[in-house]
Formats: sequence, C-alpha cells, structure tokens
Amino acid sequence: MTEDKTITISFSRIFYKQYYQRSNKAIEYLKSKIKKMTKVDRVIITNDLNSEIWGKGQNLNIRRIKMKVTIDKENSQATADVFKNQKPDESTQNLPVNHQPALEDNTKMESG
Repeated sequence: MTEDKTITISFSRIFYKQYYQRSNKAIEYLKSKIKKMTKVDRVIITNDLNSEIWGKGQNLNIRRIKMKVTIDKENSQATADVFKNQKPDESTQNLPVNHQPALEDNTKMESG
C-alpha cells in the first residue's frame, strides 16, 4: 500500500553551517526529517531532487523545498521527489499566439 504526501522542508538551520558543508548537511537533514515524518526506515531521494539541492555544488542555494513523498509501508521506505504543479498556469493560458500587434499598410510613415 502506497501513500502520497506533499511536504515542505525549510533549510534555515543549514545556513548556519560553513558554506562548503551545506549541501551535505541538507541531504542528511532532509533524510532525517522524512524518516521522522513518515516513520519509515529507508529514504530514497530521486535524481531530480538531488540535482535541485546540489545545483550550485556544495553551496546550498535554496532556503526551502517542496516535495512529493511516496510512502511504502510494506517495504518501510519513502521516495522523495521534487513537487511539480499539475495545474496549467492560467496567466499564460489565454494569451494570443502572436504577442506583437499587427501593422497595417496605412500606418507607414512617409519620408518627405
């Protein structure tokens, strides 16, 4: 039986660490928080989430992350992935295909 949860974790505690240790500590902190929230023994981090955290190398560049966690109670493991919005963006949905106004032949300036 699997269950999906959406979790937001803040990395505010990690920014008190030295800059060259932040991504390592963020992964450890992320795994410990997910274990505590989901009560499982094993946490799997997907490649997308891993690349999001390690995007700037050892320097952590994000303050918080929203993720989708899939919990498998039978195997006592949780899989964490980056949360992706399923709804289309409404602000760009109704825009016309051509964003520039059409020019008419009558509006050309004559040099004279």
